Amino acid sequence: GIMMIGFDMNPDTNDGNFSYWVNPGAGYTEPPRGFVANVTANATTGLMAGCSSSGAFSGGSIRKSIKESLTIKPDGSYHPFACSARVGGCADELPTTDAGGSFYLGQRCSDRDNPSTCVDQKMYVPAVTDNTIGRNWTRDQMTAYVARQCFTEDSNGVYNIDTSSMPGAGGAGYELLLNNSSTLPTPPDLGSIK
Repeated sequence: GIMMIGFDMNPDTNDGNFSYWVNPGAGYTEPPRGFVANVTANATTGLMAGCSSSGAFSGGSIRKSIKESLTIKPDGSYHPFACSARVGGCADELPTTDAGGSFYLGQRCSDRDNPSTCVDQKMYVPAVTDNTIGRNWTRDQMTAYVARQCFTEDSNGVYNIDTSSMPGAGGAGYELLLNNSSTLPTPPDLGSIK
């Protein structure tokens, strides 16, 4: 695999942009998975706040992006299927709700033909206006949605989820946005890397 960490930050204030990307298979056209974060220090307190977006970049691998001077930023999601059915693909169903919010119940199996290797999981989804969005996010291996999460630092140095900056988060702690949303963080400028 290949990993890349990029940053364009002020070392005195920690303001700026940074990103983290991984190509697990190291293929030249494999979409890297990772995130971009923008962080700003409060001018009075010095406490940090910002937002990050995570997902996959469909334009090619880390190596291809560097060679062709492409800006790596999330433009979709790429993750394993989350299905409630052990065999036969994913069911088309609505989310279940509990005190934590709306979720899809899925299973991860090391051997899909052997139920004893399966573990149940809950994948919480944001408060989306269309259930298809949440279903696609959890059920499809590749989607056009990007996850966005905002955060603030408190006086103890602990980072907390900033739900006031994410109107679509609901109880999930993140929101799903299409890859052309104007509220997605700006990736660091890595154009000079060769």
